[in-house]
Amino acid sequence: GLDDSVQKSLFAAEPIGTEYFTLKETEQRNKLQIIQKWYEDDFFETLEKWDSYSKLSLIKKNGFVVYMKNIKGDSRDKWIKFLQNREKCPQLAIEAIVEFKDKKGQLLQDVVEQDIKKIILKR
Repeated sequence: GLDDSVQKSLFAAEPIGTEYFTLKETEQRNKLQIIQKWYEDDFFETLEKWDSYSKLSLIKKNGFVVYMKNIKGDSRDKWIKFLQNREKCPQLAIEAIVEFKDKKGQLLQDVVEQDIKKIILKR
């Protein structure tokens, strides 16, 4: 199989959900959950440290928009709490992610569910 760093890079560029695997493929599903957790932790850290000099590649911006568009369950709850938390998620990070686009040119705010859209546009 692919080594972790390659899998993490691929996930960051084009996140997929565990629904792509059947129940028989629990090893792949578990691996994907580990990669997803790494991705979330890494992105939380990136946004927590966001400042006026911060930048992300178009590929990672696309990945984040795709990820947030399809987010569900516990991950969704974690992101909502994070985006609402002014201490952890700086205003500059919110202003940046609102401008993120996927590879189709769609803005984050146009593809996420209404409750997440309200949070990022209110701040």
